[in-house]
Amino acid sequence: MATKRVYKAYRCRLYPTAEQEAYFRRMFGCCRLVYNHFLQERIDAWEARKADPVVTLPGRFEQGRALTALKRERLDADGHAFLKDVDATALVYELQHLDVAFRRFYRLAQAGKAAGGAGFPRFKKRGDRDSATLAFKRMADIQRRRMRFAKVGWVGASVWREMEGTPVSCTVSVDAAGRWWASVLCRGVPVRELPPADQVATVQLASVGTALEAAVQDAALARRIRRERRRLARRRPPQENRAASARYLRQKDKLGRLVARERDRLRTHTDQLTARLVRESGTIVIEGCAKAKRTPAETELVRQLRYKCAWAGRELVERE
Repeated sequence: MATKRVYKAYRCRLYPTAEQEAYFRRMFGCCRLVYNHFLQERIDAWEARKADPVVTLPGRFEQGRALTALKRERLDADGHAFLKDVDATALVYELQHLDVAFRRFYRLAQAGKAAGGAGFPRFKKRGDRDSATLAFKRMADIQRRRMRFAKVGWVGASVWREMEGTPVSCTVSVDAAGRWWASVLCRGVPVRELPPADQVATVQLASVGTALEAAVQDAALARRIRRERRRLARRRPPQENRAASARYLRQKDKLGRLVARERDRLRTHTDQLTARLVRESGTIVIEGCAKAKRTPAETELVRQLRYKCAWAGRELVERE
């Protein structure tokens, strides 16, 4: 059995203090500002290029040089350059993420699928999957009960499995339930191929996705989610000239915890199913892979099968 070296992400819980949590939220805001600023710059250049083909489109390195000037120009009410207060590598990673998103848009435009500006990367909004990616190069900064980050020091963590390979980056995020996570990307992680198997497994994507959702369905949990959604609809939501009420925010957090519990159950069942399929089958055939019609459960199923088959040396066939 051959041993491969792959990139692998290890996800663990974070338990920041109130001060550390405030810093991470400021970092999310700075990353969001940088991403939206340079996204608008790229969109403007794209529209100008339609009228004048001589106009050049800004690239990742040109915007990287512009980021240095932006750090000096963006000041708060007290005249403080607040972008300098957060980890500089988090802002650089935002430019990398924007470059990847716009390269995908370029491919759509060349294929004629981005007519009328459709396909532009979306602007980031507060509370919409808040996260930031930082450079993370030292394994010594990861211990069983804590992790060390620049500018905030040691942060409480629950690292429940040993990490292998060399750390490359770490993505800090907070979900709708208020739980903090760290996803450490490592390179050179050894992965062994499984012994050969002759069995061929055929997966009907629609039926398996429906079966997964039915398996994790909890009637009592579903009733609570519906009830809390009705209660949230009765609270005062935020508007352009008015902040959200305290009751609305508390109700939103309560609903987020319930939805996160439901998603965790689905992710666990999907992981167990894909692991069993890869372990027992030499070839896995997925039928009904039309990407535009997939549900979130089906998308997660295909994603897990792809990387697990690649690691285990299995053959994966996708048919529409």
